[in-house]
Amino acid sequence: MNIDHLRYVLEVEKCGSISQAAKSLYLNQPYLSKVIGELEEELNLRIFERSNKGIQVTPKGRDVLTRISHIVDEVDELDHLYKGFEMPFSFSVAVPTASYISAAFHKFIKEGQPYKNGLDVAYHETNPTDVVDLVTKGECNLGILRVFDFDRDYYNHLFEFKNLQSQVISSFACVLLMSESNSLAGRKHIDITDLKNQILIRHATDHLPKHTVSYLNDIIHQTGVTQSIEVFERASQLELLENLEDTFMLVSPMPTDLLEKYHLITRPLNTDVLKAMDLLIYRRGYTLSPGEKRFLEDIHKEVQAFE
Repeated sequence: MNIDHLRYVLEVEKCGSISQAAKSLYLNQPYLSKVIGELEEELNLRIFERSNKGIQVTPKGRDVLTRISHIVDEVDELDHLYKGFEMPFSFSVAVPTASYISAAFHKFIKEGQPYKNGLDVAYHETNPTDVVDLVTKGECNLGILRVFDFDRDYYNHLFEFKNLQSQVISSFACVLLMSESNSLAGRKHIDITDLKNQILIRHATDHLPKHTVSYLNDIIHQTGVTQSIEVFERASQLELLENLEDTFMLVSPMPTDLLEKYHLITRPLNTDVLKAMDLLIYRRGYTLSPGEKRFLEDIHKEVQAFE
């Protein structure tokens, strides 16, 4: 039984409406309905009766809500007694595997030290579907989503449905990442067909929209590349690029210090088919905290370095 879910139920009682409670909690209404249904199933009783006029608390539900209120009060008192008046620094974000975002996150955490009242941080590197899901459910307050130009309409409709809002963090053309010793390293501009004899290092992920997978596979087909290695973990990707001859990745612009560390370079690709943007997403109506705003400032500093 999740303490946050218990708080959600009390908010529904307070608002007298699931839709109003969802707005108050900055949550997606279907998700809140699902939470209530699962709690009622777990308790094997109805807390609320639904009708066209809204919701009503059932007699047994009234008793349950009283008990839930006591539980929440006890938990709050424990927090007050053992965590002190000041809460730990709390921060949660779901992101794509992007080196410049990771670099910004490292600086953000380091610059915030010391954390006198403790630290409660969640940094999820994951796929686009999970980014949207974590933010919609309120498990992460912020998300960063990589969206290609051809995907923008799809995600705009998805954000509307999920009650999310977005803003552009950066726009860029994907670049080629390769070793300084790559046979193509001497060229300032590389055509897509020049990659035919190279080995593609692909970021291993799933849960991409089918049309996105189809589009990216079509681009790879245009290169004529027949050899690829799928790797999820970033350091392993960079080590392969450094040590395996004639390998490349398609990435967002990279921090200079990371390129130097792994003896890598980036080169533009002569095509307009891989333009993308990274979007900040959060629940509609959510107000960013000072810490979250500082994290975005650190990201913008990284962006300015490669613009």
